[in-house]
Amino acid sequence: MGIGLLFVNNGVQEMYLPIFHEDREFVLSVLTDAMKKMGRVEGKSPYHQSRVFYEIADDLGRERLKGAHLFIGPEAVSEQCLGGVEDACQQALYIFSVDFDNREIVKVK
Repeated sequence: MGIGLLFVNNGVQEMYLPIFHEDREFVLSVLTDAMKKMGRVEGKSPYHQSRVFYEIADDLGRERLKGAHLFIGPEAVSEQCLGGVEDACQQALYIFSVDFDNREIVKVK
């Protein structure tokens, strides 16, 4: 099974979170809907914004997959997880990034 990645910069660190679904368009629709559902998180720290987005996107993904146990991994890619960021980025089927300022999902790969 191939994976995708979600790049999030929460103001403290940059993270690549694994997405356990191969269909790029399905994942894009989940992430886009999560951004809409999230609304504007005014006055909140970037960490809070990224946490809210992650929770909504993961819940939507699992719901649309009929109660799947996991949609977005709870931990960022590391050397122990998927061989590190560089390897994970090369092997990922797609990479999306969250642009909180412009309220959009950016296709990186």
